[in-house]
Amino acid sequence: MRAHPAPLPTSKRGNLTRPTGYEILKHCRGIQVFAQDRDHRVAAFPSHYRPALRAILAALDLPETI
Repeated sequence: MRAHPAPLPTSKRGNLTRPTGYEILKHCRGIQVFAQDRDHRVAAFPSHYRPALRAILAALDLPETI
C-alpha cells in the first residue's frame, strides 16, 4: 500500500502519500460483511470511509467485490 503511487484520501488529514499501517487499518475496521446466503456475501462501507477504502483496494489490486 505504501509503495502505491496514488495517495490515500482521508477526511481529517488530507491526502496521505505514505500512510501508516494504523491509518490503513482504521479505515478497514468500519467494513461490515453480511451473508446473503451460503455462498454470497455483501460488504457495506461507511460513507465517510468510502473514498479511502476504494484507494486501499485499488492499491492492493483488489476489486470492490472482494
